[in-house]
Amino acid sequence: MALAEQCVAGGNINAISDAAVAFTLGMAALKGSGCNVHINIKSLKDEAAGIPFQERLASLEANAAKIAVSIRKHMEERGVIIPL
Repeated sequence: MALAEQCVAGGNINAISDAAVAFTLGMAALKGSGCNVHINIKSLKDEAAGIPFQERLASLEANAAKIAVSIRKHMEERGVIIPL
């Protein structure tokens, strides 16, 4: 997702939509894997053992949210508006 952000910020203007798609696919993968993390933690005998995984997931989700804001900002600056 960070690479998609770089492409939106300074890449070829004609490829911005491709970078937005790449970011969107990355978000889908993160959300899907996040569901798996939550489901699998519930199956642990000791759910506390899953806390580091939940914390890592939260960190990844927070980073992705920051990248989404940045991508929107760069798109607006470059005169391209694509809903994400």
